[in-house]
Formats: sequence, structure tokens, C-alpha cells
Amino acid sequence: MYVLGFLARGKATRLLPALEAPPEGAFVTRSERARYCAAHGTALLLGLVPVGALYLLAPPSAEPQTWRVTDGVGWLLGPFFLVLAVGAATSPALLAWFVPPRALQVMLWRASRHMGRKDSRPLAVRLGLVIAPLALALHFALDGLYLRLGPDGVSWRAMPFGSTASRPWSDVGDVELVRTFKAMTGKVVERPHLRLRFADGEVVEHGCFDTRAPAVWEDAAAYAAAQAGVPVRRVDK
Repeated sequence: MYVLGFLARGKATRLLPALEAPPEGAFVTRSERARYCAAHGTALLLGLVPVGALYLLAPPSAEPQTWRVTDGVGWLLGPFFLVLAVGAATSPALLAWFVPPRALQVMLWRASRHMGRKDSRPLAVRLGLVIAPLALALHFALDGLYLRLGPDGVSWRAMPFGSTASRPWSDVGDVELVRTFKAMTGKVVERPHLRLRFADGEVVEHGCFDTRAPAVWEDAAAYAAAQAGVPVRRVDK
């Protein structure tokens, strides 16, 4: 709450020079315009630094015979928003560093016409500082959803930050390769995924939102069936 109050009062952006109308006849050279674009590009590149750290901390498919829902598009959501957040938070400082003050004032003034002549830089810094931790939370929440098929059995985590459940292969009564699933919108989506049925009636389904090639789930089903000693059943839904 203190951090949000700090941002709301604008103390984090007081070092930015005030936005003022440029003098009559002010212009911007091609070189200055290129510097302006380079500052924004550098801000996005800076966002790749923490994303690279995330890949080092939790590389996709780090374990053998592991399938994670976050290996698909879901794994990219947190890093994507993190790049944007870091870029937004650092771009005002980089603009002041890359672009001469006169040219920067002209370009910022021209850009402000879309916001009622209000400076967008404080908002960019605040949004970046708020979105960055949310992006990290999203990343680690999605990274916690996984299904592992190993030599000793099956383990999975169905809820973010939840506990891991494990079952031996002897408990698996059926291995199904499912062709479609019904989305929340009611639309039937054709996307092969894996479903494991245990002898006591418990069901684990994984891969509905994974966009990798169907061959990944063919391999997963074949591995699970071989370990459990049951055939692969192919079902439509």
C-alpha cells in the first residue's frame, strides 16, 4: 500500500522535466528522431534482461519426460508483460539521455496532443512499476502448473502455488489421447491433449491450452501407456 501511495503522489516521477510548449518554429532533425526511436528500442531491450533471468531460473523442459502447460503460450505471458513494464518504466530516463532537451521537448509536446496535452511519462513509469511485479507473479503462477511423467509415476500441480500430487504408475487405469476440448466460450477446439484416469476414479487432464505440436502429446501418451502397462485410448472429447 505504501508503494501504491508513493506512486499515486507522483514522487517517483518528479525528476522528469516539465512538459512545456516548444518555441515557435522549433523542429526536429532526422538524427534526433532516430535517437528518439533508439531510446524506446533500448527500453524494450532492457526488459529482456529480467526475462533472460527468468529463463535461467526456470528453463522450459528442464526435466526429462516433463510436460508443462507453461511451455506453450502461457509460459510467454509473464515475460511478455515484463518486457513492456520495464520498457515503460525506463523509457523516460532513456529519452532524456538519448535525445537533446530541445528536440525531446518538441517530440513530447507533439505526442501529448493525443492525451489532452498531458505528459504521458509519469503514467508510463507508474504503470511499469505496477505491472512488473504483477507480470512476475503471473509467470511464477503459470510456471507452477505442470504434469510430470517420470519413471516412478505421475506428479502434477493443478493450482498456482498449490501442493504437488503424486501417484505411482500402478494406480493408472487408463491413458487417453483426447482430440478436442470445449472452451469456456462453448466452442469446441481441436487440440490433442492427455488424460489419465486412475483406478479410484481420479482424472488428470493436461494440455488443453498448450499450443505445441500434437506429436508432443503422442509421445507423452505413448510414454505413459508404456509405464502403466495399458494401451493408449484415442477419444474425441
